[in-house]
Amino acid sequence: GQWQGPVRFAAGRGPLAVMLEPHSLRLRLDGDRAGTLAFVFEGANVDVALAGETQRPGVLNFISGTSASAWRLNVPSFDSVLYRRMYDGIDVRVRNVPQHFEYDLLVAPDAEVRQVVVRVDGATSLSLTPDGGLIVETAAGAMRQTPPATLEQLPDRTLRPLASVFRILDGNRYGFAVQ
Repeated sequence: GQWQGPVRFAAGRGPLAVMLEPHSLRLRLDGDRAGTLAFVFEGANVDVALAGETQRPGVLNFISGTSASAWRLNVPSFDSVLYRRMYDGIDVRVRNVPQHFEYDLLVAPDAEVRQVVVRVDGATSLSLTPDGGLIVETAAGAMRQTPPATLEQLPDRTLRPLASVFRILDGNRYGFAVQ
């Protein structure tokens, strides 16, 4: 109830804010290079569920304006948010790590990672870096994603890293491939 629209979780780090919606991650950059990017998971399951993971100590209070009905008190915060069932056999975890935000694909055995297609609204082009990262060009400048982290989630819930790469589909869409 604190944010407009379908936002379920949000976090900020300096001039950068991330809003987590059922099928997308929306980034907003304030300041000299202001702009918005939306990473939309195309073809995602309609019943995606978002859940906070590893609750942090303490709570947050958001008091804005004079109407107590708009205040949000005792709001928990989390180290990460899990998108359950983003695709068949694939969850997406968004983490708040020092200096930036990251997301991981959690892939069940035999799930097809190629079904993950991300459209970047606000991108002017996409390209790969020599180390396997992704450059998202925008009118406000370039944003770099580190090489992807893809983890196979085994039946006992342990995670095993998979070698994966970005694959560019067109000027504003990308996906992943396991090597």
